[in-house]
Amino acid sequence: MLPSVFEIKDNFDKKHTKQTVCPFCFIKFKCNKIADVENESAQPHEFHYRSTGEISGHELIEYLLVNNPKGYTNYLKAYDEISFEPNTEEGKEFRKLFPNDFDQFKDYQKYMAIVVADGDNLGKTANDVEDPQEFSKTLFGFGQEAATITEKEFQGEPVYLGGDDLLSFMPTAYKIGEDTKTIFDYIHSLSIKYVTELGKINLKGSISLGVHLFYYKSPLSVAIDKALDLLDEAKSQPGKNSLVLLLTQHSGQQIKVHFKLCTDQLKNYSEFLKGILKGEIKYPEGIHHNLLRYKRVLTNLTNPNQLDAFMKNRFNEDIHKEFSGISNVFGMLKEMLTYKEGGTLKIYRGEPAETIFDEFISQIKLIKFITGEK
Repeated sequence: MLPSVFEIKDNFDKKHTKQTVCPFCFIKFKCNKIADVENESAQPHEFHYRSTGEISGHELIEYLLVNNPKGYTNYLKAYDEISFEPNTEEGKEFRKLFPNDFDQFKDYQKYMAIVVADGDNLGKTANDVEDPQEFSKTLFGFGQEAATITEKEFQGEPVYLGGDDLLSFMPTAYKIGEDTKTIFDYIHSLSIKYVTELGKINLKGSISLGVHLFYYKSPLSVAIDKALDLLDEAKSQPGKNSLVLLLTQHSGQQIKVHFKLCTDQLKNYSEFLKGILKGEIKYPEGIHHNLLRYKRVLTNLTNPNQLDAFMKNRFNEDIHKEFSGISNVFGMLKEMLTYKEGGTLKIYRGEPAETIFDEFISQIKLIKFITGEK
């Protein structure tokens, strides 16, 4: 809203193009250059936050820098206006720039994850602390570990790390070389690290997270507010220790999923997703549509073994033999629909089963989006 009255050179522009800025931005820029501030700063070197496009498209940028440096410049110029859909006019034009690299472009590279986290019942946990200083050091140590995990292991951008509180910007997924990682790996690493660090001083604790996956050009303030709402929802879950993740697609469609952290269910889901991204696991496209047709049947079974029988009867054709992921899908569904009572495995029925089944379908839809299934 202030008039632009100063010209400065952008240090992050290799051509050092002059940028016109307002007085307030000029003061901030100059303060960064004061020796005393620079010496005391946690970032004494030139530093800037990557743009949302740089974070979401990290995988693609790394690929182009190594395999097509000239194309990287074209990518930066065209990225905001392109479509990865090869049959659209925009997609055809963009494909001309990358005739040999176009299969490297994925839809998820245009979606960034905002991750917010908060330790569960930290005030109550602090009451059990014998040495407050050691407790404070432990939380500070977790913040340092979280920064390393965020930047070094998952190529994200830590924005705020304050003990048990965390805000970071992350790519949805990426594959560099043979290493495939997704936002779920990051979530698992953070939650395990938090529990482990508290365990070192004989404290039990957990952490909850809200994660918002959104189109990288969407308003950032709105996306952050939604992530904070998701964290509140996670903290309201029974027992906390929860993840609530929302995908808001460019079209406006939304998919929400819930998980308990540090569980086999989340781990298995993450491994299944990675297996598909790496091409190691295949499952029939649109399998969730097939299962939705039998929702009433699957939510009124009386015995867990009937679920196994259903899979064998419905997916017993020769074409299904090439899809190793069918068993993974039903394994996930069975894990969600069953519970143990008195040492006996039982299955949910009726309304509780319908709620669980709807959650399962949402989880499959999210996998469908990330893996690019149309």
